[in-house]
Amino acid sequence: EALDSALCRRFTFKEMMPKSELVHEENYVRNIFEIINQRIEVLKDREHQIGHSYFMGVENEDDLKDVFYDKIIPLLQEYFYGDYEKIQLVLGEGFVKKESESVKFAGDKSGDFDVSEVYRIVPKDKCNMDEAIGKLLNKASKAVDE
Repeated sequence: EALDSALCRRFTFKEMMPKSELVHEENYVRNIFEIINQRIEVLKDREHQIGHSYFMGVENEDDLKDVFYDKIIPLLQEYFYGDYEKIQLVLGEGFVKKESESVKFAGDKSGDFDVSEVYRIVPKDKCNMDEAIGKLLNKASKAVDE
């Protein structure tokens, strides 16, 4: 806290919110960026929105996949502390699948447990980006409205 007040005395702080107009002109990439940030703002707060720099170098689908798996998903895992249901609410079921699991336990109490829902990140090599982006955008595929 002493460091914070020392910094405040010496520097001027200016809020820099994400700027969607700086994201690639391709309509669906900008739309992805805006939708993700709207959902993060509702589930977390406005200070946790992702920055426009995440999407600025995206030139193709492979770049976009790298951004999701190397930057956005790890960031959301940190934000939501393992609450994969919230990560699914942000990204959709194309990136996070819900599975119902019934586990057989050893011992007498094995029948006393309900079936639990487990959320898992779809592995990068198994992810169909067209389908995943379509689900994120609540559309049949990303190609819609291009």
